[in-house]
Parts: sequence; C-alpha cells; structure tokens
Amino acid sequence: MEDKLTDFSKIFHLVELLSKHIFTPTDITVDFRFQEAPAAARAKMLEGPHPDWAQVTPDTVWGAPQSYFWFAGSVQIPEALEGQRICLGIEAMFGRVMGRSDPQCLVRVNGEIVQGLIITIAKSC
Repeated sequence: MEDKLTDFSKIFHLVELLSKHIFTPTDITVDFRFQEAPAAARAKMLEGPHPDWAQVTPDTVWGAPQSYFWFAGSVQIPEALEGQRICLGIEAMFGRVMGRSDPQCLVRVNGEIVQGLIITIAKSC
C-alpha cells in the first residue's frame, strides 16, 4: 500500500507541474453541495442542489462503502471565456482515507452527462 501511495504522489506532482503549463487558472468558484441518498432517489437528486444539502469545503470528508453521494453546484462562466474550453478540477482524496478507494462519478452539465470518471484526480473538460 505504501508503494502505491508513493506512486500516486509522483503522479500528483507531475499533474501539478503540467497543469501550470496547460491550464490558465481563473478566479471562478463553484458553490458545491452534497447529499447522501440511495440510487433509487436519482430523479430527485438530479433536481439538486437543495437548500438542506451540506456545503462542500476543502475539509469535507464524505463517502462510505457501497453508498451514493450526490454533488451539485452552479457556476457562472464569464463572457471573456465564452467559446473557450473550460476544465473543472476535482480532487478527491481517495486512497488516503480508509474505505474510500473506488471513486466513480458522472459529470453532468445542465442535466446532460458529459463525462464519466473513475479516478482519484479528475479534470473534466
């Protein structure tokens, strides 16, 4: 397990270095909220976020084996970036928290699936 974490650290470092040359950071923020709910609640969760959903912060710890957590948020893209490719960076600290080692998600934009992810750090463009 220790070797695997070391390998991930090397990959994270490489991604960080490359990102500085590939991506142009902006001050755009996304107000993410999350809620645990069973898969059967999918239709209701896709209406989210709801006011009672928890706020996602850099210190948020979530997840449990065989569970579903739904995330939603909204972002306003500035006119200056119109027509440009926009990437959203998501960092999930999986592998560093016991029992949270198999992250999977679908990224939706305006309700449409645009990306499927099964990795610990994801950039969805």
